[in-house]
Formats: sequence, structure tokens, C-alpha cells
Amino acid sequence: MVACKYLCENLAIARILVFGNVQGVGFRAYAKQIAKNMQIRGFARNLDDGSVEIYARAAKPETYAFIEKINIKGNPSDPLSLHVGKIKVLFGGDEEFIMPGRGLGVFEIDYGKELSLENREMIEKAEIATLMMHSLNSKTDSLMSETKSFRKESSNNLKRLENTLGGKTDSFRKETSSNFKRLENTLGGKTDTFRKETSNNFKRLGSTLGGKTDSFRKETSNNFSKLDGKYGSVSKTLKGINNSIKTMGGSVKRMGRDMKQSNKILSKIARNFDAAQ
Repeated sequence: MVACKYLCENLAIARILVFGNVQGVGFRAYAKQIAKNMQIRGFARNLDDGSVEIYARAAKPETYAFIEKINIKGNPSDPLSLHVGKIKVLFGGDEEFIMPGRGLGVFEIDYGKELSLENREMIEKAEIATLMMHSLNSKTDSLMSETKSFRKESSNNLKRLENTLGGKTDSFRKETSSNFKRLENTLGGKTDTFRKETSNNFKRLGSTLGGKTDSFRKETSNNFSKLDGKYGSVSKTLKGINNSIKTMGGSVKRMGRDMKQSNKILSKIARNFDAAQ
């Protein structure tokens, strides 16, 4: 109760007049959202002179905080841009202060006539949509302006960099080209000398080894011919021995078969002799 009494005693009604491009751009809907978030009671309505009149009931520090939040700056030359040009605040006792003439409940928009809840909500949503669209356009314009500024600044920086490095780059290019030319001139004769000397060395090596290589090739060929002649006769002899062995193998097989037949006959004679006894 003590806290409530303190707050109630410190509440004040403020009449706030907002001038600028504030009608038809969603300003009242925006003010309503801010007031509801700050738990400020009152209402906002359009005046015939193009301004917006707001009555707010709150402690003065909260009223001034509310005023700071609704003081939106846009593009004053754009009729579709929300722009607050001036705000005038009046409290009870000021010369131009006028009582609201109605109770101050939950903050709302006064449309000047009674509207159904459905129509009121529809109009407020339309104002919020308009406000959001204008806000988006404002951000887009700001971004485009910043992009243009950045492009110009980047272009200027590149030009300054080009002017600063231009002479140094040309000097470095010329110096590098001169160094390569001197290197080519210095190594050119030595490279040709090395190439010629290497070619001559290979020629001498070919001349030196040429005869020896031919001699070695001929001698190797003769040795293989002799070896083939020597071992050719041995090969014929081995073939003859192999044939003989094959013939002997056939004879041994036949002898084996004859011995088996003889064993069978002997076994039969033995059995007949045993039976006779």
C-alpha cells in the first residue's frame, strides 16, 4: 500500500504534442507499443494541423524516457518517412495544458469515433504494417547510401595506392628485367662452352669405346657358337641314352608282367600238390 501510494502520488498527466511527418506513417501504433511496454496509461490521436496529441499518465522520469523513445528521426523530405520534427511537453499548471476530457486507461489509439474491436485491430495492424514498410525502406536507403560511400572511399583508396606504388612498381619491374638480362649475358657464354665441351666428351667416349665394344660383341658371339657346337653333340648323346632307357623300361615292364603270370602258375601248382597229399 505504501509503494502504491508513493507511485500514485508521483504520477503526472502529460500532454505531448508531436510535430513533423507523423500522420499516416504508423506513428500512433508505434507510440502505443512503446507505452504498453513501459506500462504508461493514456492515448494518442491525430489533430487537424497534422500533429499527434498524446496524453500519458506516468512518473515524470518515465514520461521523458517515453518521449525520447518516440522521437524518431527519418527523412523529412520523404512524405512516406516517419520523422519527428519537434515535441512539446505540457504538464498540469502549464499555460497550454488542456485536460484530456476522458479517463486514461490502458494506452490506446483514439480514432475520433467508436469502432468495433475487430475494426480497431484491423486499422492498428495496417498502421503497424505501414510503419514496418517505412522502416524497411529507411534501412534500405541507409544501406544504399553507406554502400555508395564505401564504393567511393574504396575507389579513392585504390587510386592513392596506385599513385603511391606506381613509380615503385615500374622501377622494380625495370630493375628486375635488367638483372635477368645481366644474368643471361653472364651465363650465356659459359652455358655454350659447357654444352660444346660435353658434346665433345661424349664423342670421344664413343670413339674410344666403339672398337672395344665391337670386339667384345664379336668375341661373345663366337664363344656362344663354340658352346653351342660343343654341347650340341652332348645333347644328341643324352637323347640316345634317354631312348635306350625308355626301351629298357618297356622290357622291364614286360618282364614284370611275365613274372606275375609265372607266380600265378606256381601258386596253382602248389595248391594242387597240397590237395593230392
